[in-house]
Amino acid sequence: MFLPRLKVAWLAAALVASLKVLSSRRARTSQIAGLLAAHSIPSSLYGGNEASKLEASLVAALRGGVRAPPHLRDACAAARPSFNALILERMARDRRDVLAALTDKALVRTWAAARNASTPDLLLASRTCDADFGSLRGDYAFKATHTTGCLVLVEDGRIAGHKPCGEARLAPGTRADADLLAALCARWTSRMYDVTQWAYGQLEPGVIAERLVYDARGRRADDVKCYAFHGSTALVHHVTARFDEASGRPKGASKRDTFYDATTGLPRAGVTVDGSRPLPRRSSRLLAPGAIRAAARVCDGLAKGLDFARVDLFAAAGGLFRVGELTMYPKRGGHAFQPRALDEELGRAWCRAA
Repeated sequence: MFLPRLKVAWLAAALVASLKVLSSRRARTSQIAGLLAAHSIPSSLYGGNEASKLEASLVAALRGGVRAPPHLRDACAAARPSFNALILERMARDRRDVLAALTDKALVRTWAAARNASTPDLLLASRTCDADFGSLRGDYAFKATHTTGCLVLVEDGRIAGHKPCGEARLAPGTRADADLLAALCARWTSRMYDVTQWAYGQLEPGVIAERLVYDARGRRADDVKCYAFHGSTALVHHVTARFDEASGRPKGASKRDTFYDATTGLPRAGVTVDGSRPLPRRSSRLLAPGAIRAAARVCDGLAKGLDFARVDLFAAAGGLFRVGELTMYPKRGGHAFQPRALDEELGRAWCRAA
């Protein structure tokens, strides 16, 4: 009886935190959820989660479509709907299995394949830690499928970047041998890292290794993130230098976040998020309008039938885009957009078909 009581206690705490966040309608209050999420919790709280059950719900959604959540119309009744507030509503009230299935970094590949979108080459996927990690060679991303973070980038068999989940940060150049990968797998699959984001709590722990994606110049591919509503991209977010080359840390000093209009493909001047900086106007790393429109078309296909998904792509060589993941709760509804009106602009896009 102890384990069920413990699970109920944690879930109750998560609900209280979510309600506090929701009632405030202020993005900064989402720090409450973040503090709770920072405490790792035994993975036994995942209970009898099975990836096969979620995969079945995903296949059913592909065949029969995805119904809009019943609470969305009420949530959109506000005169000035807020994107962040709608994310918080989703966290607190939306319990559609398809959201959980799409959150799983392995299951999302099934969705992408059905929508004729390419994904990075799969090298390994396991729900246990008895996989042959020694078979991994070359350049790849090794990550947990069931939570945020928990990621290492490996180039030429050595760590090039690391987004930890509580473990000590691995220095660039550390050899990524089988023992190290097995130890990371054991840690990542033995803990639940976030009980505030419902979808993650429905997943079966696991790990995946995917071939790293590079651009035409041989650099790690930039991230291209689409804010897509009802199968239509409203805003494109381009991230360069996500990991610092020297330290291997995410969000280094060289990281830039540039936003583009999805229709024209042109950069949107003055738009930033969370205090970040965009690329300079004449930067060679800016994406061409045609590339932005092409990315938006890929995202539109992946977001078809969904009231909202942030579709995260890699900008690969040859003008191709590969699907990384779908994000259901961007920053737990805590993004600080500038100008602030962008939060309402995205909220209106979400509510347009509600």
